[in-house]
Amino acid sequence: MDVHYTWIGPIPTDRNRNINVPKALAARCSGQRVETYYWCLDAHVAAYERDFAANTNDTCEACRRS
Repeated sequence: MDVHYTWIGPIPTDRNRNINVPKALAARCSGQRVETYYWCLDAHVAAYERDFAANTNDTCEACRRS
């Protein structure tokens, strides 16, 4: 199962909520392999990749304008 979480805007000072909410949602899907995709602005990808680095099932992607 894939979980997609989107954050549009500046990085908040306390990113714990942005990180813990998608992880908590994935944890509720017990017994299933869950891939979490975290979508954010391109400028913030590196920061969120560091935040999610501990979990190999998390992927941080940039939302880009076409």
